Amino acid sequence: MKNKTKITIGSLLLVIALLSSVLAALIVTRTVNNVGTIKSLGDFKIYWDQQCTNEMTQIDWSNVIAGSWNECPAWIKHIGSIDSTTLYINYSVAYTDSRVELYMRWNGEDWQGKKALNPNDVVPIKFVLHVKDDAFGGPFSYLVTFNGYDSP
Repeated sequence: MKNKTKITIGSLLLVIALLSSVLAALIVTRTVNNVGTIKSLGDFKIYWDQQCTNEMTQIDWSNVIAGSWNECPAWIKHIGSIDSTTLYINYSVAYTDSRVELYMRWNGEDWQGKKALNPNDVVPIKFVLHVKDDAFGGPFSYLVTFNGYDSP
C-alpha cells in the first residue's frame, strides 16, 4: 500500500510540475494581434512585390510575440510620367499604442529624412515592427502616411 501511495503522490507531483511549466510558458510568450494601414500621398505607390503589381494598403502582422522584431519587405515606385520631376518622400507613423514601434529601411539602410525617387524608380523598403517587452496582449494599430513632394 505504501508503494502505491508513493507512486500516486509522485505521479501527482509530476503532473503538477508539467502543468506549471506549460502555464509559465503560456504567460511568458504573450502574443499581440494587429494591423497597420499604409497611405501613399503623391505620384508613387507601395507594393508587396518587386514587379509592382500588388499594391500594399495594409499589413496584417497577425500574432506577434512581445519583445520581438518583425520585418515586412515592400517596394516603392514612382508612378508619375517620365517627364515628371524627382519626388522627395518622407513618412510619418501615428500609433494607437505605445507598445509598438515601427521603423523603416530604404534600400537596406535606416530611413531618416526624405528620400529621392526618380520617375519609374523602384526601391526596396522594409517595415520593421518592434513589439516592446511589456506588451501584454490585445490588438493595436497604426497608420503610416507617405508623402511625396516634387521639390527638395
